[in-house]
Amino acid sequence: MPDPVRTRAHLLGDGLALGTFVALGLPDGMLGTAWPSMHHSLRAPVGDLGLVLLASTAGSVAVAAFVGSLLRRAPVGSLLAAGLGCAAGAAVGFSLAPAFGVLVGVAVLFGVSAGVVDGGLNTVVGLSGRRRLLNLLHGAYGVGTSIGPLIVTAAIVSGSWRPAYLVLLGVDVALGGSWLLHRRSATGRQPASPAPVAAA
Repeated sequence: MPDPVRTRAHLLGDGLALGTFVALGLPDGMLGTAWPSMHHSLRAPVGDLGLVLLASTAGSVAVAAFVGSLLRRAPVGSLLAAGLGCAAGAAVGFSLAPAFGVLVGVAVLFGVSAGVVDGGLNTVVGLSGRRRLLNLLHGAYGVGTSIGPLIVTAAIVSGSWRPAYLVLLGVDVALGGSWLLHRRSATGRQPASPAPVAAA
């Protein structure tokens, strides 16, 4: 008979994983919609969007090579919380950026976050053999990219694109804290070979 405590932890871990991939997709969906207002308020040429994307990609590539090593050294929940913390820092930077150069600098943090979260969760879930959850994660990312433009549109209608990134900050902080709490609650009650995401 299944252990109800372990089952709850397993479901909570899956839910957090899906929510994390929604959060992963949010900034990708937000940037394109925010950029027309963003480049105007920061007095940057339209084409400078490429520099923001390049900085983000550089951050992601730089950390992706080390994800396996990080997973061997740190619990999954702590690693994901750190990745979400990077995204939260980037969201603060975007919302407060006084100049375009600051935007490019903090965009690296979005890339680092994507590399840690995407690489970490894909690796853990992939190694667990749970292909259905892996497919759901990618679907959740699509949900995030679809919701992102709606958040930015609502913010712009209210007067500025900047509050949209404060919403993203709240999402990242909530999920990062949830991963830490989940890891702490799972410690000591899981068997020697727990489900990877549930154990976090």
